[in-house]
Amino acid sequence: MAHMQFINNDLWFDPLSVAMAGTVDSTMDTTLSDFGYLGATPFLEVPLQLMLIVKEDCSGYEFGQFTFDLEENDHYLIMFATDTAGYGGILTILSDGETSASSPTMVSVNAFHGVLYGPPLDITTPELPVPIVDDLSYGEFSGYNEVPALAYPLDFSFELYGETISFNGDVDLGPYAGSANVIMASGWLDTYMPYYSYVGVYMIHPDGRLKI
Repeated sequence: MAHMQFINNDLWFDPLSVAMAGTVDSTMDTTLSDFGYLGATPFLEVPLQLMLIVKEDCSGYEFGQFTFDLEENDHYLIMFATDTAGYGGILTILSDGETSASSPTMVSVNAFHGVLYGPPLDITTPELPVPIVDDLSYGEFSGYNEVPALAYPLDFSFELYGETISFNGDVDLGPYAGSANVIMASGWLDTYMPYYSYVGVYMIHPDGRLKI
C-alpha cells in the first residue's frame, strides 16, 4: 500500500465526491463524500495501482477517471483544482508527499499555487536570503524545501501587466517544527479589477488540519 493525502482547491464544483479503488486488487472501495473546498484528509492508505473517480457531489456529474501507479510505502499528495482550460474540468495534480522534516527545528514546506487565473507566483521573506518559491505557475507544487521553524513575514506577489500585486501576511511555522506541510495560496485573481481578487494562505498538516 501507499499513503496519499487528498486536498481540495476547486472553487466551482463544491463539494466533490472521490471514489477510490484498486485497478488490480478491487478489494478496496472507498469514497470521500461531501469533500468541500479547502478540505484535506490525513494520509490514507491506498492501493499501488489506484483509480480515482471524481464527481460533483450534489449532481453526480463525473469529471473523469484517473489512474496512478504508486510505490510501496511512499507518500503522495493529490490536489484537486479548477481547470482553467474550460468550464467543466477538474485538475488532479500528483506530488510527492512527506510527513516530517529532517530535524525537529526545521519545517519541510511544499508550496502550491492555487490562485485561479493567477500568473506565476513568488513567495519571499526578508528572513531568508532566497525566495521560498520562485516563478511557480497555477496548478504546480514547488516540491519540499526545509526552513527553520520560525515566524515569517511573507510576501506573495504576482506580476500583472508590468505591476506587482502583493498579498502580505505573517506565517508562524513554530507549531509545525519537525513536520512537513503544504503551504497553499488559494483564491482567484481578477485581472481587470484586481481589488475584487481574493487570496488566502493556508497551511495543511499531514493529519489534515488546515490553518489560515
